[in-house]
Order: sequence, then C-alpha cells, then structure tokens
Amino acid sequence: MQHALAKIDLFNLNRIPDFEPRRGPELSHYVASAQGRLLFMPIRSAPEETIKNWLASLDGADQSDLRSDFNQTTLAIWQRTHSGHRSFTVIRHPVARAHRAFCSRILSSGTQKFTRVRKIMDPVYRMKLPENTDDDSYDVATHRTTFIRFLRFLKANLSNQTNIRIDPHWASQSQTIRTMAQHV
Repeated sequence: MQHALAKIDLFNLNRIPDFEPRRGPELSHYVASAQGRLLFMPIRSAPEETIKNWLASLDGADQSDLRSDFNQTTLAIWQRTHSGHRSFTVIRHPVARAHRAFCSRILSSGTQKFTRVRKIMDPVYRMKLPENTDDDSYDVATHRTTFIRFLRFLKANLSNQTNIRIDPHWASQSQTIRTMAQHV
C-alpha cells in the first residue's frame, strides 16, 4: 500500500503545465476533395496552398472545386455522405512555421498584417519593424535579430504571459491537432 501511495501525484507535479487556452476547431477552414473522400484540416502558417493544390490535382480539378466553408452541420453531412473518408493535416517545423507567421503577419505590409500586435511588440521586445517591406535599411542581420525577438515574444505568448491573444498562426501545433482529433 505504501508503494502504491508513493506513486500518486496528488498535485499533478510530474505533468508539464500547458497554459495555452483550449480552442475550438476552425471548421470553416477545413477543405474536402472535390470528388474523393479526403478532408484536409489546415494548421495556420503551414503549407496550406501546396496541400490544396495537391488535393485538387488528385481529382483532376481546380482549387475552386474543393469543398470548404464547413460548419458543424455541413461537415457532419459531408462525413455521412462520404463513408470511409480520411482526415489529415500537415505540420511544419515549429521554427519554419514561426518564421512564416512572422513574415506574413508581423512584417507584411498588406491587409493580413497584425497592426495592433506590431504596436505592442515593437517597444516591449525592441523590434525594429519596418513600415513597409521595401525598406532598404531592413537587412538580413536586422531580420535575424528581429525574428529572434519575435521568438521570445512567442515563448511568452504561448505561456499566457502577454496581453495578446494566442493567434492560430502561432498557436502550438499539438494543441491544434488535439482540437482536430476531438472534433473529427
């Protein structure tokens, strides 16, 4: 009895804490093949476009022929009408994924840019973010330094130590996959 009681971890001290909040699945971003039985569940800042092109080519279709914009009802109907379907996702190395999120959401000067996040990160993490991507003073060395500071921000953000929400573009892939697995 003493041996069994010694193994009990009453306060869950042997488990690594996970401060990342639970999130719902992004069903509207799921993509089904045009004719087949494949359901692609994309992870943000992973190679989404490449997989969509591949999925469309399997059926000799165009990307516009793929089924998307699901909600719980339409996804359930699709699953019932496509018996034997398979769901999958594609992950990317965490550093490559973080770099993609950094370039497309933080550095970008387009409509996808996270302006509020930039304004908060710039003074707190001393990032030298250019106003536009054509700035000649923003060289490779500055990019490297700024990206490392972005990684420091990510570490704090994923530990819930910032006042900025955890965005799906840099949320942990394991949490995203866990959500997908529970839903599908």
